[in-house]
Amino acid sequence: MSGKWINRQHLTLMSDGDTGFEKELLNLFSSDAKDRLSQIENSLAQEDSEGLIVALHTLKGAAANVGAEAIRELADKMEKHAKNKDFLSIKNGQDELNKRLSSTIKEIEDWK
Repeated sequence: MSGKWINRQHLTLMSDGDTGFEKELLNLFSSDAKDRLSQIENSLAQEDSEGLIVALHTLKGAAANVGAEAIRELADKMEKHAKNKDFLSIKNGQDELNKRLSSTIKEIEDWK
């Protein structure tokens, strides 16, 4: 069964069915994702493409690990924009990324 924002089948595969490990992964994802958002905001304000690439790539990998496909997909798209120094496209995607992350974290909190 999958939630709207977390693919639970994927998470179960990643954790080898260990629900305690799943909760640990989800907690780490939630706290780290918030840090990545701050890093994205700061790097965008400074038009720091390298900082954006690192933050978005890290977020993309973390989202992939827990099965947060909507976040992984958008972070991947935004990372490509960062590599092209297309700061306007990143700024345009920022609100959607915040919405997706908020919804995902709420699903994680409701699931625990």
